[in-house]
Amino acid sequence: MRRVGGARRRSFLRGQFGLRDILRVRGVHVSISWHCECGRSLKAPDTAAGKRARCPACQKVNQVPFPEPFPEPVAVAEPPLIESGDAPDDEYELAAPAPVAKPARRVTIAQPAVSDDAVTPAPYYRKPEINPMLSGREADDDGDDDEGDGEPTGRTWRDFCYLVLLLALVPLIVSSLGGNHATFFDLVDRNLESHPEVAETLQAELKNIKDLTDVANFFPGHHLDGALLARGSMAHWLFALISAACFLTLTMFLFRRGSAKPKSLLLTGLFTGTVGIFLLIAFQFVAHFTQGWWLRGSSIIVLLFYVVKFIGFSYYAADDPTNGFAASFFGYTFGVGLCEEVCKALPLIVMIQNLPKRATWRTACLWGLASGVGFGVAEGIMYSGRYYNGIQGGEAYLVRFVSCVALHSIWAAAVAIGLFKFRNEITNAESAGGMLFTTAVIAMPSIILHGLYDTLLKKDFQVYALLIALASFVYLVCLIEWSQLKPDDGDVPRGRLARA
Repeated sequence: MRRVGGARRRSFLRGQFGLRDILRVRGVHVSISWHCECGRSLKAPDTAAGKRARCPACQKVNQVPFPEPFPEPVAVAEPPLIESGDAPDDEYELAAPAPVAKPARRVTIAQPAVSDDAVTPAPYYRKPEINPMLSGREADDDGDDDEGDGEPTGRTWRDFCYLVLLLALVPLIVSSLGGNHATFFDLVDRNLESHPEVAETLQAELKNIKDLTDVANFFPGHHLDGALLARGSMAHWLFALISAACFLTLTMFLFRRGSAKPKSLLLTGLFTGTVGIFLLIAFQFVAHFTQGWWLRGSSIIVLLFYVVKFIGFSYYAADDPTNGFAASFFGYTFGVGLCEEVCKALPLIVMIQNLPKRATWRTACLWGLASGVGFGVAEGIMYSGRYYNGIQGGEAYLVRFVSCVALHSIWAAAVAIGLFKFRNEITNAESAGGMLFTTAVIAMPSIILHGLYDTLLKKDFQVYALLIALASFVYLVCLIEWSQLKPDDGDVPRGRLARA
């Protein structure tokens, strides 16, 4: 009887069982394949058997099936020995083997028995592939920190961390309900009573003072009684640094990890706090310059001229102390609110046009929070150096660098979610003007809330302004919860995307 050699044996096994099944026995990864009800072909690793997976086409949750059981191995008998009629009695020849039908492709080969004393070599380690269709915790068990592992079916405690923003409004709540809202002139009168020697010097130099807040320089220590910092102090920059660090750190822990990269949050805040503020100041200067000028024509330049002129008129309406509530609200809404919210949305427009491949609404929301932090901190630096140093106590700095920064973040985050939901309208805009107009329409709820808040503060309606601040927070909560219940992250158009 003739034995079959090693090369012939391997060829015989491949012919009977197929290379795929032999590799499977040796420990090589083989995926599970099945079809969703919508007809989409899906695949998952063997380790995902029995878990849930979301179909990327119809968003239906499927249960990953277990691998199909393999058929029993087919026993192949040795070719029988038959007696040859022409050969002598003591000689035999091998008969031709009968043809054997090829079994099914997936065949289980019986493993040889291994004794307990035998040492089994460790298999080659291969990092498991992460199936993006796996939902919730199954997709995050590997510790991967990439953006967007798919929209989970369940929610974790990190999905409610955004409620911490309500704590940032506590200083504003305490200040609004405290009832101590003395004006600048009231503070100066009180200090003149305490320091009568300053009255003569102040009266002699009053004509040379360009800014009334510089009156604090005539008092001892260059500050009014009860003021936290001197008039020329730079300590408010330290407050700004602490505020920016705390808020940006907080945004990194909101929602699930991997929603946005820390680097993108930092750059967004820096852009809005520097370039965005500079553009806002330049726009205000141009709006002021256009007052008293008139152009004729029908070109796009003339149209933009009157748009800027209209915004400049709105600023004047907001700053005029003689205007009533309606005129002030109009000015603060279409002047201050419009310009500031669009300014905070400028980096968001660029980022929305270059969304990461698996970006979600959470990514856009965090970008908006970071942009609002940058703007709020920069505004706090300007207000402190001009209106607070030498005049106000510590409560004013706390409200400005905590509650006001949180309010700007809330308004900007709401705008960011809207930009993400209507990202197709942003990317398909025919011109920069159309893009800005679409952004202004999307940001209109935040613009109105912003304008109403400033108007109520101007009219000394502190409690009503506080209610508008709380309503802004509730508005953001509604947007987040609506996005949690109705995600559409799989609808991101692939044609205009670039990996961040």
